[in-house]
Amino acid sequence: MMDEMMIHEDDARKPAAFPFTLAGKMAREMRDWSGTPGSWVHVGDDVVNDCEAAKTHGPFKTVLVAHPGVVPWGQPRVDPARAVNSTSGTDEVESSELVDVRVTSVGEIPGAIAGLYAS
Repeated sequence: MMDEMMIHEDDARKPAAFPFTLAGKMAREMRDWSGTPGSWVHVGDDVVNDCEAAKTHGPFKTVLVAHPGVVPWGQPRVDPARAVNSTSGTDEVESSELVDVRVTSVGEIPGAIAGLYAS
């Protein structure tokens, strides 16, 4: 698989840095962009490929959509409260280190994001 920017296979998919770098580049090119990556929120359904990658490649806040009984695409069924640390491949990490907010449906995302910045 190759995307339109000539990035190949694993480099083009999370948890690689490229998707996060491309998102930043595209955001800077938008006329209405304001803020810094520190104000970004990454929403995903996988602790390692979304949340850990977002924490690794930027100072992103993270929202995990963990709908009961739904397994992220291409992932084996695991306890969603634990994940394999992709850095070592073997160590387990607490998802609380990687997930700022956990929701069970996409309808909860706006409130979760608002809660991240309520001070």
